[in-house]
Parts: sequence; structure tokens; C-alpha cells
Amino acid sequence: METDNSLRSSPNAPYLSVGQRVQSADGFKGTIRFLGPVEGQPDEPFWAGVEWDEASRGKHSGTFRGRLYFSCAVEGAGSFVRPSKLDTGISFEEALAEKYTKNSEKKGREHEGSSTERLELLDSLTKKTKEVLFVGKEKAASHFADVSVLGSVDLNGLRVSGLSTAETETGVGFESKGGGRVPGFLSLRSQGSSAVFPLLQRLSLEDCLLSEWKDVFGMIREMPILQSLSLSGNRMRSLSAEETAEERQREGGRLSVKEVVLNRTGMGWDEVCRVCCLLPALVDLHLCRNGYAYTNRDTHPKSSGDGGLSACLPSTVSSVIAAAEESAGLRSVQFLNLGGNPLGSWTQAVALAGGLPSLVGLRLWECDLSGDLPESVLRALEVSGEGGEETGLSAVVSLIKKGALPLPFGKSAGTSAEEGGGERGQREIKVLSVDKNPIATEWGVFGLLSILFPSLSELRAANLVRSSGDAMQMSREEERKTGGEGTGDSADTSTSTSLQQQADQRFLRQLLISLWPLLAKLNGSEVAARERLNSERHVLALSRHSERAQAIQEADRGSGGGLEKQLVAVHGVEFVRQVGEQTDGETGSSDRARGAGSAATGRRRLAELTLCPFAAAAGSRGSVKRSVPLTMRVADLRTVASRLFGIPAVRVRLSLMQEGVPVAECLSEDSRELSFFGVGDGSRLRVEDAEEVNEGKPEEGLGGPLGGGAAVMAVHGDDEEEI
Repeated sequence: METDNSLRSSPNAPYLSVGQRVQSADGFKGTIRFLGPVEGQPDEPFWAGVEWDEASRGKHSGTFRGRLYFSCAVEGAGSFVRPSKLDTGISFEEALAEKYTKNSEKKGREHEGSSTERLELLDSLTKKTKEVLFVGKEKAASHFADVSVLGSVDLNGLRVSGLSTAETETGVGFESKGGGRVPGFLSLRSQGSSAVFPLLQRLSLEDCLLSEWKDVFGMIREMPILQSLSLSGNRMRSLSAEETAEERQREGGRLSVKEVVLNRTGMGWDEVCRVCCLLPALVDLHLCRNGYAYTNRDTHPKSSGDGGLSACLPSTVSSVIAAAEESAGLRSVQFLNLGGNPLGSWTQAVALAGGLPSLVGLRLWECDLSGDLPESVLRALEVSGEGGEETGLSAVVSLIKKGALPLPFGKSAGTSAEEGGGERGQREIKVLSVDKNPIATEWGVFGLLSILFPSLSELRAANLVRSSGDAMQMSREEERKTGGEGTGDSADTSTSTSLQQQADQRFLRQLLISLWPLLAKLNGSEVAARERLNSERHVLALSRHSERAQAIQEADRGSGGGLEKQLVAVHGVEFVRQVGEQTDGETGSSDRARGAGSAATGRRRLAELTLCPFAAAAGSRGSVKRSVPLTMRVADLRTVASRLFGIPAVRVRLSLMQEGVPVAECLSEDSRELSFFGVGDGSRLRVEDAEEVNEGKPEEGLGGPLGGGAAVMAVHGDDEEEI
């Protein structure tokens, strides 16, 4: 879409106003913060002070030659621009006509006088073309030019700045009706229809130049069954209390919008509440990348009022409850997405989870959340953790077990349905996302989350990273092991690191499955019954004797002892005793004699395993079935696989494949018995060559990078049109 004809050149710029959204000739968007003369620039009597969305586009922060003209939320994001160099966008009806009406009319004129058109069709298989006849071309063009049949409208990036313009060259802008002037897109209303867009269910206006909520509500008023509205990337003036009341009276609760996407809008909490007041049917609310961060002040943070980045969200449950009582939309919100906000603390997330009465899903990806969950719970619930010997995690768990902490997250969270206290106590969080947060080794946090949100059916906890302190400690330990020098074997180190990262991922998955007995989906994959059985038994075994024992104990402590109690109740004391016998057997052969009897016999029974080769050395040989005792050590099975498939035993890698599990579980400890890893009759084992597996780039793991690209910055020279 061409933009040259949209640039204005009025010397007095009557079409500009403070708070208006504009776009530069090089495509950067910003908000006007100042209009008027600038001292020392006599050649241009009128300048526009712009705060750019991309701070790198700016030249200063609103101060020129020692005088402050305006302020910027981000340092260095402002500059003064000649009004003639700013694009103020186009109206909604112009953009609609440009994308949906004009193109159809133009194509219709090209084939005027003919209802058919000859086309060439390419056969994707034979790569040959053949001529076909398109019958009814004119009728089809007319149909698609009729906006009343649209079910979805996407005007992303088309510089829509408002509902309508005072005058348009296209003739779509305004029409005379009864002697008055009305918004032009009302003329598109079909005869006999009560709305311009009677069938429209989705409207997307992302990265446009909208600055007024009245324009937005003016549009959706003509969309009676609209379900989804996306306004990401727009920065609008905040609604005043009077404007909110006026819009509420006009709408009368008729708007049917269920999903609103307000990412990158910089909206403050007050403004979010006012907008939600006008959307009583709201279900999904997206507030991603709005710059929300926790500051230890509260409890009802104000917005900047002009679309600038806001400070924070409410940090107490009581303040969220108070806001929800005044906003029908907040009361009905079921899914809240706060991803990409640098919260830095769990406090605001806990407050919103506890205060929104209908909430069942919370997305907190990439929010810089770490290990302060216990303190956050106390802050959000306004409960003092002082006065006792216990602190932090222990204090919170103790208060929950004593019933002294009023958890509003669901009836299963430490209280019965009767004790839950009404409707709020019955509601439970069932969907949670904590991707890309530095909680990879915060085992107590996972345990506490299992108390706060015990009914989770879906959890996303992928691409987790370690905290900076943990990473530094690991670096120091590695340096001590190597004496501050390299080992000289970088390939072996890379292989070892990759294998360890994969083991960390598998262990975390098994632990999370064990913590939430109702979990049906983890990181997008279904949790099958067989995987749950193996995961829970594996975690129970690791808790008795392994380097993972400390992590499991910390998670169990965070869950108030619920993890082990639950696993023992499900798998029985007999299984725990067998695990104990296996541990004792590793310390001395005399202890192995105590395993005689039914338990030992069960462990020594033969199981039929299927060994599936995934190595070049195996050639075309297919899977092989072997009956082996479950007491066989992993090292012995590696030897068997080596003889079967011709892979050197030292390089044989065995992994347990389970239905519905995206990553096979590596049998990484040679001294363990097969039963330790959950191997049983009918199990399938993947046989690989470790050298082949680790060729190429290493995989990312818990401690790996999140990825990302190089920062791209626009370079601006000394432009005479901008200061």
C-alpha cells in the first residue's frame, strides 16, 4: 500500500494534536508529545516533538539546548520532526476499501463485459499447465467486495488512525443523510441490515496508528457478533472515568467480544480496568510485553494516561478483588496472558491469580520469575511471615498446613469445599505457563506451585534457565575441577554437556508429572498413563539414592511433604521396600541375600525387550527381541547391544522409548538395574551410537541459551528535517 499520498504539508498542521499517533517516512511509529516552536530554529516556526516507540530512533529525551519541551518514558526516545514529514495515517473505512473493496472493483473492471475468464492451472505433480475457464468472475468479485459478508478483517500495519476522516478523495468517507454528516463506512451497511458487519467475528488492527478508544468502540459497535479484537502495538490515550461511563451507557452491555489482545500497548492497570468495564463477555485477556515490572509500592498503580509504558500491576489480592468488583470484564476473564513482561517477582501474578474470580489459565512466559514465590505469596495475601522460627519456603508451607494462610486459588489448595468460602474458593487454576523463566533449579518453587495450583491439567515449563547466581556457582565449581585450565578435549566436554542437559530435561519432566497427579498435558505433549507410571516410580527411586535426591527432597518440602506421601500411596510400600533393597545391594553382596523371597523373585523375572537400532553400524538390521532379567545392569545390556549391532560397547547409548513422550529417557547409569529406570516387559529401547548422536550442533538444555537474533538498529545521520 502506497504511503506517499498520506504525508501532510500544512504549515500550521491543524490536523496534529498532542497524544496523536504518527509514523515517520522510514516506518517508525511514535506519539506526539509537543507541538510548537523550538528555540533556535527560526527556519521552521512549528515542530512536532515525538516520542518514538523504538528508543533507538530518537535523538534525545525532549530536551533541546538545555530546555525541556517534553518527557519520554525511555531515555533518548524523542526528537523534533517537521510536521510535513509525519504520516498521520488513514481512516478505518479507507483501509477497508483499500484492502477489500478497491482490489475487487479493479479486477472486476479488468474483465468488464465478460462473466468468464481463461486461467492457467499448474499441476503440482506433473508440473504442467492447462487452461481452465473461470465462470462467474464478475459475480465472485461483487461478492467479495461486499463487506457485510466478511467474517474476519485483518488491517495490521495499514496505518489506521481513526474511524473516519473529515474528507476523503475516495468518496467512501462521509455521506449526506437527512441533511447531516455521518461516518462514511455506515454507507456500506446493507439494505435491511442493522449493522455494517453483521457476520464479522474477528478484527485485527495491530501496529496501526490508533490513539482514541472512542474510535475503536465506534467500529465494534457495528459488529454485533465480534468475538476477537486485537489492538497490539497501538498506544491510545487513557479513557477518563467520564468517557467510560458515557461509553457504558451507550453500549448497555451489548458487546460480545470474548478475546482482547492488548500486547505492546503500554496500558496501565486503571486503563485495563476501564476497558474491561465495557466488555462484559470477556474471556481471554492478553497483556504481553507492556513493560509491567514489580515495584514494592501499591496497591492500585496508575497508568501514565497517554499510552506510555506503565509501572506495574496490582500486587495484592484485595486490590485485584476491588477492581474486579467494579469491572464486569475482569470478573469474567478466564485466561490471562502476561508473557514478556519483566515482572521480576511472583507477587503480581499471585495477586491476579487469587483476585480474578473466574480465572482458570495464567500464562507467565519470559517474566523473569525466580525463587521469591514464598515471599510473594505472603505479600500478595498481606500476611506477615515474621514472628516464627521458620522463614521463606518453610514458613509459607507451615502456614498453609496450619490453615493460617487464606489461599484463594481453589478448594483443593489446603482447604475443603466447605472451608473454601463461597464461589471464589471453588474456582481452580487449570492451565499455567512458566516458560523461559530462571527457575530451572528452583525445586522448592515447583513444590509450592503444586500446593497453590493443585488441579493443573496443562503446564508449560520449557526452555527454563538457571538463575545467574546458580550459573556463577557452577562456573566456579567447573573451574576448580579443571584447575582453571581447559581439559584439552573440547569434543568430549561438549558431548558430556549435551547428555547432561538432556538428562536434566527428562528429570524435570518426570518430577513435574509426579507433582501434579491430574496433569494431562506437559509442554504441549500428552502425559500417557504409562509415562506417568514410569515417571512416578523413577522419581520415587531417585529420591532414595542418587544425586537427584536433594532436588526431589526440596520439591517435597515445597509441597509440604505431599509429593512423597502421594507417590507412596499410589505405588505402595512394597515398591519403596524394593527400591531400598536395591540401594542396599549396591553397598555389599550380603545385603542382596535379604532380597530373597517374593520381592526378589519379582525383580529377577524375565522381561521381553525390543532393541531398536538407530546407528549406521547396524546397517539394515531391524529390531531384535531379547528376554532378559530386570535385575540386569545397564552395562551388561550395552554389551548385548554391542554384539547384536556391531557398535563398540563404550559408545552404545540406550534410551527407553515411551508412547506419548517426545524425548526418550537415556539409561545413563551403567551400575543401575533396568527396573530402576522403569523398564518392564514389552519395553522398547532405542540403541544409538553416542558419537553419531552428538555430531553437529549441541542441543539446548536447561542451562542453554534461550536464543535470539542480533539486535538491528536503524542508523540516522544528521537530518535537516529532524532535530
